[in-house]
Amino acid sequence: MTSLAEIESAAKQLQPSEQRKLVRMLTTTLRSVALRKSNAAGQCVGTDYLLSAPIGAPAMTPEHVKQLLEESL
Repeated sequence: MTSLAEIESAAKQLQPSEQRKLVRMLTTTLRSVALRKSNAAGQCVGTDYLLSAPIGAPAMTPEHVKQLLEESL
């Protein structure tokens, strides 16, 4: 599989339990990549995942969050 369409097609053919497992694995992988890029500290709290920005990090204004999300895509 080399394209997103092929991956999406294959994921749709998985059983729901396998789809959930795939989503958890991808989420964990993407979080760890994001943490390495940001130097932020992460912590699981129930089903939430909280980040603590390092000292001196820019304020998390709505505009900055939007910019970061756009850059991550």
